[in-house]
Amino acid sequence: MAQIGRAEIEQVLLGRSADFGTTLAAGQVALRGRCLGASTPLGLSVNLHDAFAETSFETRMTRPANLMLHLVLEGSVSAHVDGAAFCFGRSKGGPVQLVLSATAQPTDFRRRFTGGQRLRKITVALSWDWLARHELGMDDVLEGRAHRYEAWPVPQQEIAQAEKLLAPMEEGTRRAARVLEQEAFALSLVRFAMASLLHVGPDLTRAERDRLARMEAFASAPGPMPELDLVARSGGISVSTMRRMFEKAYGQTVKARLREVRMEKAAAALRAGASVLEAAHVAGYETPAAFATAFRKAKGMPPSHLARTPRALRMDRS
Repeated sequence: MAQIGRAEIEQVLLGRSADFGTTLAAGQVALRGRCLGASTPLGLSVNLHDAFAETSFETRMTRPANLMLHLVLEGSVSAHVDGAAFCFGRSKGGPVQLVLSATAQPTDFRRRFTGGQRLRKITVALSWDWLARHELGMDDVLEGRAHRYEAWPVPQQEIAQAEKLLAPMEEGTRRAARVLEQEAFALSLVRFAMASLLHVGPDLTRAERDRLARMEAFASAPGPMPELDLVARSGGISVSTMRRMFEKAYGQTVKARLREVRMEKAAAALRAGASVLEAAHVAGYETPAAFATAFRKAKGMPPSHLARTPRALRMDRS
């Protein structure tokens, strides 16, 4: 497996930040495996990462204002954005998720690698200009916020394609073909994320979207999950109609979708500084232990990893 040091990491990040910094010494081996970053002809930036961390180290950079999609097949990412924890990953046997992170302004981005851990992931970066050219504005995504984080389970076909891209290129395969595969996969992730983010199914009417929003708001209030008949009543429809609407909009059962929404609200509360006990109440769990078990299964990490750090990570700016 290839050795990856400070110079190779900087090369992958070249163009994303003018002030890259790390705790690595010059010439020190940091990773062993593959870490490739490139821009596709359409202007998307795609990063493929399959490597073991040879040592523990930290990196720092100014992340540009953009939108990023992260798909982790193995391992976890531990980072801080403007001092707030941003952690995600996949536990052994857990679901694969597509994680969206979006920022309105350039932000301080600090990341921690833990020695001995393997990370297999694909990251797609999009500029706001790229999205604007495709009729998706910053306000559509951020809705007035400075940062936004979301996560959704990934369809099996996307997981299979990600595995294929992370595998070594077969002998005789032309590089141009691999670039086209990366670009097509990146676009499929963008399409999936935007459909999930904007909650606009191809067959949903505005009235249906309004009903869905009312029911999700009602069911995601802190405390125990309400009964399904009460959720349906909040949308002014029957339980059977509600079930068909959720399946139509998300391809999920009502309970699966609502559990997902409540867990995302709990994650947001943790990032904002809430305790695990408070986040458990947001998600509707009676005990922090039960919440922690469910959170680890859904997110691939314990809820304590999303707690706001009390201090800024110290970085070597050399």
